[in-house]
Amino acid sequence: MLSLIRMYIAIGFRTNMFKVLMLVAVLMVFCAWLASGMSGRQPTSLMLDFGFSVLRISLCLMSLMWLQELLGKAIEKRYISQVLAYPLAKYQVLLANYIAVAALLLVSLIAVAIVLLLAAHFGSFYEQTTSPNLSFAYVLTWGFIYLDLLVVLAFALLMTAISTTPQLPLVFGLGFFVITHAMGPILDYLMLAATAEEAHKQTITPVL
Repeated sequence: MLSLIRMYIAIGFRTNMFKVLMLVAVLMVFCAWLASGMSGRQPTSLMLDFGFSVLRISLCLMSLMWLQELLGKAIEKRYISQVLAYPLAKYQVLLANYIAVAALLLVSLIAVAIVLLLAAHFGSFYEQTTSPNLSFAYVLTWGFIYLDLLVVLAFALLMTAISTTPQLPLVFGLGFFVITHAMGPILDYLMLAATAEEAHKQTITPVL
């Protein structure tokens, strides 16, 4: 299975999609640097907030498109015969694909995290009063983002295993990403906000 994982990783790095998405991620960091100029007091904090948000979405798209490329479109590519040549069970092929995409995602995440860190260190227009913690807390934040993306990737892999079209996992994966991130604020609003309607609390809250 290790040889299959290495083959998947090599294919992932060779695709033009990897280069395009990495370029998009770097452009998102540049946009975060531009957004820092909109804050009169906390430019570095605004840069990090914007950077974390857009890079999380970019990395989610990268992982889903890698999964679609390596597994969903495998039949349309030449390497499907190489995959079938391995004496592996179906679950081992799925697991190898998941590990390969997770490894590609980790490399991409480390790259954009370093770029964002450099932008936060050297790209601020001036030093703010309270500097953000760019040591262990920064690394821990990216670690939780990576864990978050692995959960989305696992759900997309499940959809890939049961779907009949290669586009369905991408759509379901994005929908799962949006819904799971919107559920927390919706619950906070329904349970804590004084303006929330009682009828909505009684009907929507138990479902969520």
